[in-house]
Amino acid sequence: MSSSMMNNNSVGVILMFFSIAFFWLACSRDSLYTGSDATLLFSTDTLRFDTVFTQKGSATRILKVYNPYTEDIIIEEISMELKENSMFRLNVDGIPTNTANNVPIAAGDSLYIFAEVTVDPDAPLSVSPFIVEEWLMFNTNGNEQKVLLEAWGQNANYVPRFDGQGDQVLLSCSLGEVVWDDPRPYVIYGLLAIDSCTLTIPAGADIYVHGGIVRTTGTDFYNDGIIFTLEHGIINIRGTVDEPVTIQSDRLEPEFAEVSGQYSGIRLGRGSTGPHVVEHAHIRHAIVGIYTDSASVLTVRNSKLSYCSSAGIAAVRSKLDIENTLFHNNDGGGIAMVYGGEYNLTYCTVSNLNSSAPALAAQNFICYDPPFCSDADAFPIQLNARNSIFVSGGRDAISLGNGVPSEPLAFQYDFRHCLMNVDELLRSNNFSDFLDNCDSCIDYSRTEPLFLNIEEKDFTLDTMSVARDEGIFLQDVQTDLRNNPRKMTPDLGCFEFLD
Repeated sequence: MSSSMMNNNSVGVILMFFSIAFFWLACSRDSLYTGSDATLLFSTDTLRFDTVFTQKGSATRILKVYNPYTEDIIIEEISMELKENSMFRLNVDGIPTNTANNVPIAAGDSLYIFAEVTVDPDAPLSVSPFIVEEWLMFNTNGNEQKVLLEAWGQNANYVPRFDGQGDQVLLSCSLGEVVWDDPRPYVIYGLLAIDSCTLTIPAGADIYVHGGIVRTTGTDFYNDGIIFTLEHGIINIRGTVDEPVTIQSDRLEPEFAEVSGQYSGIRLGRGSTGPHVVEHAHIRHAIVGIYTDSASVLTVRNSKLSYCSSAGIAAVRSKLDIENTLFHNNDGGGIAMVYGGEYNLTYCTVSNLNSSAPALAAQNFICYDPPFCSDADAFPIQLNARNSIFVSGGRDAISLGNGVPSEPLAFQYDFRHCLMNVDELLRSNNFSDFLDNCDSCIDYSRTEPLFLNIEEKDFTLDTMSVARDEGIFLQDVQTDLRNNPRKMTPDLGCFEFLD
């Protein structure tokens, strides 16, 4: 065979190869799905590393990504939300990277992504928080999709232990008692329901609650992070002045320190008579710090409730005794009571100067069709307040609502030696004589000295405070929130002024 024939044949083969390659590339381009509605399918919407780490270590999980189309697809970018600052590490189809670009998936085929996390359970919370969460992000033809990656980062007690957001666990002990006395903190992740059991939380315990929005069915949603007592469930919080119990959000970054509504809160369910006790507790960051439903019986002493997006305590036809307790910076007010009940407030400081919502709201009726209230029920209320402070950034620190003014016993109140700012309340038909029936009370103008430093959240009394020496001695309460002795002529509010 001649060399010229060899060259001609070689050229022909090369031309044929390029023709086939060109034809294949053209067909590939024609079979590529480029629609802006491109939607990938995933083996899960949450990749959970459900190991509670007891020592420093790693765990790996697998995510499978599906191309549901009859055409090829190209994922423009796969990346972790925090990029190089992520605690998670990815391997995308065999390539270790936290950012991958132009990743193809053939028609009807799938892609494997390996995700790994390494945590040190004894590292500071700023390095290894209780719940490590981050989005794994996919951008396909401009359409963004996300898969949540979550892991437990601290050596703590997780409730439920191996489940996550939106899950529920029942604590039951045949009418016995469960004591959370482990020195490690407890992290509520989901809904903890207590029934036929008393949950006792002793002095010094730290409870962190992980919130978030959870979908139930269809378009129904609720806020996660709930401690819930059923009819035969009791919660018993027993902190001390030196070792209070803390219940707060698990987001401990400085920027979340004063963010309200991060989880649902404590809910005493309907018929949960208890009696429940909360003593020397700091409850913050909830939607409602404590919600008490019908017939609940609760005593709160020497505690603080703050940074709630609704009320610090919201009560429905309940029996509450609140003593030496501070409420501050709650967006929906300090204490809210509806549908009657019996309430005794002693030496309370309820400051809502950050909001126009009243510090204290009470009514003897409940509306089922607000704001029209054409469908409502009423129940008698008895409200007693002693030696307390109620201040708000609005015109009225106190809001009262009487749904049955024709019945004298339907709304009974007795305020003695209290300070409050009121305005529109005095113009209402039912309560225009409120100050006349308020024994030795102070109508506060908000220009007078009161607290030491509101900006610094210091609600101890100022040297020139108008609340000093304005109380009446109460034999049953001889110390303040900090266990300082009360004088024979005590100060108003939860803090006694120290000379």
